[in-house]
Amino acid sequence: MELFLFMLERVGLIIVFAFLMSRWRLFREKLFQEQGMKEKIWLIIIFSSLCIISSYTGIKIESGTIHPLNQMIHSTINAEEAIANTRLIGVAIAGIFGGPLVGVCVGIIAGIHRITLGGFTAIACGVSTILAGFITGGLSKRFKIRQTFSC
Repeated sequence: MELFLFMLERVGLIIVFAFLMSRWRLFREKLFQEQGMKEKIWLIIIFSSLCIISSYTGIKIESGTIHPLNQMIHSTINAEEAIANTRLIGVAIAGIFGGPLVGVCVGIIAGIHRITLGGFTAIACGVSTILAGFITGGLSKRFKIRQTFSC
């Protein structure tokens, strides 16, 4: 239950960030206008940054013990530790609204970054992040999700 509450707090921060970004006219235009390469690169940078920040602000777990408050930003994870974070939310949003290219690029950047942090879950977390980019990008194209939300 303790981990759930800490993760809920992290998701709340992402929701606040998303709300603030949605109020920014330039971001809305980049997200919903016809996306050229310049807009896609801009979205890749924004969403990759969000995913990397989510990785760094995750909750360290060591031998079943939760360590969220001893250090807010985790630069490395020991071999016997794991990290619970909200990185996949950024990848999923990037794939859904940015399309396949943005989703895949953000997934690869965030996945490789997670692998470099270390820990016994590094490879699994990194690969799942990359797969999430492929899957959400493909779903976005298949179901034309971005056009559904555009105004």
